[in-house]
Amino acid sequence: MNKEMIELCEHCGNKGKQEIVYNDTENFFDKDTHFNEYVYEYVLKCPVCKKITILERYTYDGYCDEDGTQFYDDKRIYPLDLNLSYVPKKIADKFSEAVKLKNYNIEASCATFRKVLEMICNDKGGDMVKRKRLNTKVDILIKENIFPMNMQNAMDLIRTSGNNAVHDNDVEISLFQLNLISDLIYSIIEYLYIIPSKMDNLHNKI
Repeated sequence: MNKEMIELCEHCGNKGKQEIVYNDTENFFDKDTHFNEYVYEYVLKCPVCKKITILERYTYDGYCDEDGTQFYDDKRIYPLDLNLSYVPKKIADKFSEAVKLKNYNIEASCATFRKVLEMICNDKGGDMVKRKRLNTKVDILIKENIFPMNMQNAMDLIRTSGNNAVHDNDVEISLFQLNLISDLIYSIIEYLYIIPSKMDNLHNKI
């Protein structure tokens, strides 16, 4: 049994050998397909940041290529596997950059999340918000019903925290608070990009 696995640590960005500290296997038999299905669960520990990743790996009998090489579908359970496939590439890349900075430089990560919010405003507002300050951009997009009113507090928190990080104010931001900011900005991304795209895809299929 291998004690290590090559995997990307989403906590710190290290891609390499992760220690397998726990693993388990579940086996199911599908009466319709007459295939055995397998679910493997792994708890990995990063040698760099010492944090934990939880992976789920799925396969079934016959899920392989012509040479018999088995295929697996992997899903990251923790940290949350963020779906950015429906998000404009520049915004997705900047958000991923902010997430990777969290465990290295809290202030830089916070400032980058603020930049993500500004990029979203520019993408959704176009000429309406061009050359405007970020708080004005948010206000305009709320008045235009592009941003919902109940997201204003979240956006203000992201903006002011980013300002504090950029201007080196005497306001310290904890990792807990930064994780909250990360969750908030992802919720905004979900609302504006991911959920509408999924609804369009579902509508087209129906």
